[in-house]
Amino acid sequence: MVDLHDGTITVTDAPGGGAVFQVEIPLRAPANAFVRADHEHDEHDGGQRATAVDTGAASRALLADRDPSDPRSELPLALIVEDHPDMRRFIVETLRDELRVVAAADGHEALRMASADPPDLIVTDLMMPQMTGEQLVREMRAQPSLEHVPVLIVSARADDELRLGLLASSVQDYVTKPFSAHELRARVRNLVTTKRARDALQRELASHDDD
Repeated sequence: MVDLHDGTITVTDAPGGGAVFQVEIPLRAPANAFVRADHEHDEHDGGQRATAVDTGAASRALLADRDPSDPRSELPLALIVEDHPDMRRFIVETLRDELRVVAAADGHEALRMASADPPDLIVTDLMMPQMTGEQLVREMRAQPSLEHVPVLIVSARADDELRLGLLASSVQDYVTKPFSAHELRARVRNLVTTKRARDALQRELASHDDD
């Protein structure tokens, strides 16, 4: 069934034992697949209708301004930087229950977004066209407003020398693909908690200085 939808199934080890089976199915139907139009109605489908999904609209919705009255507006903000649409969607869906999430398809777009509204966390791939994740981090650290934003690298490159170099110089965590949703959420939760605790301490210190 997944194959008919042009999807994929992967399996990884689960924290604490067992396995995690991940099923991914594209929002859009495969080429040459029959999709019933929105106005059509099948008398045997219980009144349900198939509708096409505009992935561009979904991406724009992720980037839309949030209503300040929305309780979620107080959640930490995470910026996801990933050029692969399926992996970007997977990371967004994995984190959006606990965070406000916006996404960028390349480093240049991510740098513009982060400069305009510094996030609480950046999750970025390394191998991307135009600007790599390593170049993005280097540009971020040159800006005072982004100097201390935690960065989590997600990469298929199992390069210990590169990983250790980045961890020693500019990033806070490094995860090798493939990874489980549970692992990603745990690592992100740790980084965001530490960042918010540091921000609270800095505000307290600033208040004492003013006093």
